[in-house]
Order: sequence, then structure tokens, then C-alpha cells
Amino acid sequence: MDITKKIRMLFTVGAACLCVTAVTASTAYAATKDGNGVYSLSIYENDSYTKADVTGDGRPDKIETVVTGTNENRKAALKVNGKQLKTWTISKNNNSIILPSVHVVVISKKAAYLEITTEDYRSYKTACALYQVKKGKLRTVFDYKKIVNNKLLLDNDFVNKGYGYDMVTAAKVSKNTIHLNVSLGTKSLGHIRTEGLKLKYSKGKLTLQKDAGKVAKVSIIDDRGNSKVFTAAKKIQTVKAAGSSKKGIVIPKKTKFTAKKLAIAGKNIYVQVQTTAGKTGWISLSASAKPLVTTRSIVMWG
Repeated sequence: MDITKKIRMLFTVGAACLCVTAVTASTAYAATKDGNGVYSLSIYENDSYTKADVTGDGRPDKIETVVTGTNENRKAALKVNGKQLKTWTISKNNNSIILPSVHVVVISKKAAYLEITTEDYRSYKTACALYQVKKGKLRTVFDYKKIVNNKLLLDNDFVNKGYGYDMVTAAKVSKNTIHLNVSLGTKSLGHIRTEGLKLKYSKGKLTLQKDAGKVAKVSIIDDRGNSKVFTAAKKIQTVKAAGSSKKGIVIPKKTKFTAKKLAIAGKNIYVQVQTTAGKTGWISLSASAKPLVTTRSIVMWG
């Protein structure tokens, strides 16, 4: 994000804190490049992007976010070629309602998507998907929520009593591939974050690849602070590879191990682990509420 837009956004947020009720509604700014092929449109000020074809007619579309109201009562709308396709009530009576996020994901001149994510402050539900516009309406092309079995997640509905869990967003595009940032609140292993998962574009379709996302850092947060080491809460039978039925090493109860990679196969989540003795295997996460490790407040960065 360029420094000018940062200053504008900080001014807007600061004005909200001071109960200043000015929201710019007449001036439109250019979308910010978040990563190669990924452009964000602000929901704090009018924004636009005009170099992507999300309607599939072979011509660039005018994609806009339009902000109206005051900081205490703010609404945002998504427009494509002048037609309003979506509206959100961001705040009402100075209370936060929904936090939307709008990105344009550009694979090529012939393939582009609208990525819309929302966090509802009332229900704590999150939603995240890729869309295109067909016959003047948003059409879901790829629902991120469906990449995993939701029974593996806390509360079983992409829901967690805390923001930042259960969200998938595009980080960048390279060679017809969308690289994803993934954050999941799992039942058996805690909060997982990784950046290595990929969506491959081919012949108009998006397919989740089986490539494992590398995990660069793991933190287990407890009363003693951060740790990079898991402790098995019970005996864990691993498999030799993500999606495989062939048995791997057995991790005895109370054995310490670290996480190396994450993969999704058949909507199941697999984490490659390594013991202090250097042995590796893959853990298949469970839908059981019983944790696999002694502490579940875990954060994995890719």
C-alpha cells in the first residue's frame, strides 16, 4: 500500500476514534497492489480497479467500492460497470457490524476474479470465496470454505469466538496459480496458519493442488509464553504421506515433536511432523474434540 493511501486510511480511522463524522464519498482512488496479481479495494474510502475482466466478455470492467454515511453509520457497496452488486453495513450507531474485504485477483487478461471475505462481529461467522459476474449478478466460482471438512474445525461452521480464524485469502498469482494464505481453527491441533497452498487455473476451472505448504515457524501459546515444540497428548499413529493409508511412525504419548508442512487431501488436513530423534510422518487431523497435543493454541506461519 502506498504511503499516501496509508495516511488517508490512518486519518479515517483516527477520525472515527475522535467521533468525527466525515467520510469521503466523492473522490475515487486506485486499488492497492497487495501482491502480484492481487489488488485490494478499500472499504474506508471510494476505490476502483479498471484492468480486469470479471464478467468474461473480453473487456476490462470498472470495479468500484463506494462508501457512504458517517463513521458512526457507514455503508459500503461493490459496483461493477456501474451496477451495484453487494452492500454491507459496516457500522451502525457507532457499533461495528460487518468487516468486508474486496480484492481483484488477476490471472490473465481472460481470467480474473472478485475475492470477497467478510467477518460478522455479531455472529462471529466468516465467509470467503472467489466470484465472477454473470448476467449482472455475482456467481460463486470457488468457495474457500469447502476446501476442508468443516467437522475438523472449531464449532463446525467456519466459526470461532475470535477473529482471524477460518479465513482464506489470495496472497499472489504466478504462472496460472493463486497462492493462498490459510488460517484455520482446528479441533485437534489448534490454530493453523500457512501460506503454501495453491489453486491452479486451467481451462476456466480452479483446482486445489496437493502440494504441501511449507511451515517456517510454529508457536504454541500458553501461560509460559511461546514454544516451537508440540507435546503429544496421546499415542499418535502417523501415515507416510498426506492422503496415504500406509502407516508411518508412531509418536508415543508425551513425545515432543515439531511441525514441518501442511497439506489438504480429500478435504482432510495433514501436518508433517518431526520428532526430536529426526523421524518424520504425517498426522491426519481429527474431528474429535480431544486434542492431539497438550496445548492447542497453536500458530503456524508459512
